Amino acid sequence: MADKIGSFNPPKMDWSGSPGDRAAAFKRFKQRCVLLFGGILVKLKDEEKANCLVYWLDDEGLEIFNSFTLTADEKKVPDEIFKAFETYFAPKTNFRIQRYKLYDFRQDSGETVDSFFARCKIQALKCNFSDDNAMNARLIEQLIIGTNCAETKKALLGKDETLTVDQALNCARKKEATRDDLKSLGMIEKPSASVPANAEGVANIDAAYWQSRKGHKKKKNKKSKDNEKDKEICAYCFNCGRSHGKDCPAYGYRCSKCKEYNHYARMCDQDSDTSDSSDNEGKGAKGGARKGQKRGKNFHHAGYGEEIIYDDQGIGNDGSILFGSVTIEGNESDNFVFS
Repeated sequence: MADKIGSFNPPKMDWSGSPGDRAAAFKRFKQRCVLLFGGILVKLKDEEKANCLVYWLDDEGLEIFNSFTLTADEKKVPDEIFKAFETYFAPKTNFRIQRYKLYDFRQDSGETVDSFFARCKIQALKCNFSDDNAMNARLIEQLIIGTNCAETKKALLGKDETLTVDQALNCARKKEATRDDLKSLGMIEKPSASVPANAEGVANIDAAYWQSRKGHKKKKNKKSKDNEKDKEICAYCFNCGRSHGKDCPAYGYRCSKCKEYNHYARMCDQDSDTSDSSDNEGKGAKGGARKGQKRGKNFHHAGYGEEIIYDDQGIGNDGSILFGSVTIEGNESDNFVFS
């Protein structure tokens, strides 16, 4: 038998940890045994393989093996021994709890995708999946859920059902390497607009950036659009000194300097009162630029709705008298008319 075995390191069973940990350890132990029995130890008979298997389980494994109710012939078959140990470990593993724990796995900051995937796979071995295909499909899903790279998440979500574990890992490695390179160059990875702000795995700096942009785009209502249109007509008014629409707030006011109408005193181009009642009578605004006084929105005249024209003495064509404007805190108030 020694001639058939040759030199190699025999597998060891890890009996430490919880029952669930030991069940997962036995699966790994079985896998290493199967590799040896199909490789360097392929020439051994089944009885010789069974003896090696029990010997490699150490003292604790031997005690468990002796507690089995296997027949003499079954003890000579490696597959029967494997089944007996799997049955021994199965009742002590609550696969639903293990799957729940797997779902909560997340990639830590600074942890590579390979290290994260290895943790997921170790946990998946405790989940009692029906076969390797079911376990691999679940691992791909967990990679998408748990990755901390938004680009990896988006890329894997776009793949179809033919995606394999190796392909998913290679994609995640490339996206992770690209992200790390951009960070090393001082560039910030910005998620595309298709990635929701609350998607799991989005980097904190990206999430904070896109969250801060929410609601910053202001909608313009009809009123604001009309105001902007009006401001284009009069960007700066030389009568009131303001920007406004078609209606000038100085319309209807009498200047306290020149005694003429339709402009404020602070906008008057005369240094002192130079108006001559005899010369300006009936002319209205000086220089013909401000002719006539029309009733405006700030002009009050009880009992009149028609157009009234006043001369520079404040006498209207209907016989009413216009009193000068009153200034309060630097702003001209309404004019008052008495008949």
